[in-house]
Amino acid sequence: LVAATKNDHSSHRVGVASQPGKTKHFQTLPVPDRPDITLCDCPGLVFPSFVSSGADLIVAGVFPLTQVRDFWPSVELVVQRIPRVVLEAFYGIELPRPSSLDAAMST
Repeated sequence: LVAATKNDHSSHRVGVASQPGKTKHFQTLPVPDRPDITLCDCPGLVFPSFVSSGADLIVAGVFPLTQVRDFWPSVELVVQRIPRVVLEAFYGIELPRPSSLDAAMST
């Protein structure tokens, strides 16, 4: 992230990465022209109201995929939250429909 204001042409740089674990210490970045807003980042910043399980951490991208042992809870979480028609339309696929045997086994 790079920030500069109209009056101050210096820049503030902070490291970013798509993989969890890049942030090694608490860091802040003031938003230019908005003194009332400061972006904050720190290691392991997870808001508890949004996380109720390990699957939540995986789906949110907080837990590294290379360390995931069981992916099924995360898959179940995604399919519970996103309607079948949305997944099929977005990815251009047709998901298999549950059979009567699947329905009987889930009860």
